[in-house]
Amino acid sequence: MIVVLIITALGLVCTPATQVPTQERRVQALNRVIMCPVCPGESIDQSQNELAAQMREIVNDKLEEGWSEDQIKSFFVERYGPSVLLMPPR
Repeated sequence: MIVVLIITALGLVCTPATQVPTQERRVQALNRVIMCPVCPGESIDQSQNELAAQMREIVNDKLEEGWSEDQIKSFFVERYGPSVLLMPPR
């Protein structure tokens, strides 16, 4: 009985990364493909710059407002140009 309780407790504590909420996965995915305009070669996910932090907050806010990933990417392209995307449109 004790072994079953321990295994059950470990199963609850050690949740796999695949159980990250959908909203958080979407935020993380977008943060990895939007480049920091100040830090060459760094996504806003990697950058510690204040602008990148503000951009991460905007991504989160826009997703909470119901914006799609494409709408958010377009929002940043309008402000910073196509190079703000890891893979700019051709």
